[in-house]
Amino acid sequence: MGWAPDAPTVPSPGSVPPPRPILDVAGLTLRFGGLTSLDDVSLRHHRGSVLAVIGPNGAGKTSLFNCLTGAYRPRRGSAHFWPTHVRGVTPWAPAAAPARRPRAGPAGRRTDAATDAAGEAMDGQAARGEAEDGEIEDGGIVEDEAAGRGAGPAVARRPVELFGRSPHAVARLGVARTFQNIRLFGDLTALDNVRVGVEVRARVGAGRALLPLPRVRREAAAVTSTAWELLDFVGLADRAGQPAAGLPYGAQRRLEIARALGTRPSLLLLDEPAAGATAAERRDLVDLIGQIRARGISVLLIEHDMRLVSAVADTVVVLAFGKVIATGTPAEVRADPAVIGAYLGTG
Repeated sequence: MGWAPDAPTVPSPGSVPPPRPILDVAGLTLRFGGLTSLDDVSLRHHRGSVLAVIGPNGAGKTSLFNCLTGAYRPRRGSAHFWPTHVRGVTPWAPAAAPARRPRAGPAGRRTDAATDAAGEAMDGQAARGEAEDGEIEDGGIVEDEAAGRGAGPAVARRPVELFGRSPHAVARLGVARTFQNIRLFGDLTALDNVRVGVEVRARVGAGRALLPLPRVRREAAAVTSTAWELLDFVGLADRAGQPAAGLPYGAQRRLEIARALGTRPSLLLLDEPAAGATAAERRDLVDLIGQIRARGISVLLIEHDMRLVSAVADTVVVLAFGKVIATGTPAEVRADPAVIGAYLGTG
């Protein structure tokens, strides 16, 4: 699909994950007054794999997501993230449109090319602001996985720090999330909800948006096309025109995933995506997560359903009272005495 990054074949769950990390969290500590929500939490997530974070209620799982996505600012610690970036290419626009000469037009009237140039000039200031807010610049920090052949995704040679950035800046770096409590725009249609996600990474700057540019119209059409692709991907194309608030609960969960995918993440955070789901919906979710990772997107998952975790996760991190008490494969953590004690209240 056009919206997903190109990637080599990804290992199946249970196989040895790629050695290259996409996320490395070290020493994360979060406090609210005298309450410690996360205490010296460290974890490493390998690119192309599925990492599950489990633990009893109140263990700090959602607080971890909130720190990674800019909603909370931790007391200390680091979260190094290696973004994936395709230089100069967006999935909803032609990769290489030929340059056009300005067309002759009536005196005093801007032609399309001249108007495009004016809009781009107006966007220059905004673009610099985005770079300061956390956008990747083509300043030599990315490494092309095709060894400089000019195609495919590029992965940062050096990581960027996620902590301290705004949620919008984190999203533009390629980290997207869903929420434990669904946060859709209830009055908007399913299609428009996904469009909101796609537009997070769109290159229609404020300057061009104020001008009647052909490029703006083309990009807007491409955004809608991508939103349709994503609705089809999650099985909701037939509900595109329905308000999100009127969708069944399971469909709302899938819609939230589609909206997150619209931001073109290289790392997708799913906060209890199976909560309230039927048995059939859980089976569909296992398939959907497999399809997401097959498109080169790494998944960080919070989930209570251990059968689902065992079906999709390569690695499991267990939190209890804000601390990491175990890390391993699903089978290893199920047999860990500390994990058993935490869940049974004997640890």
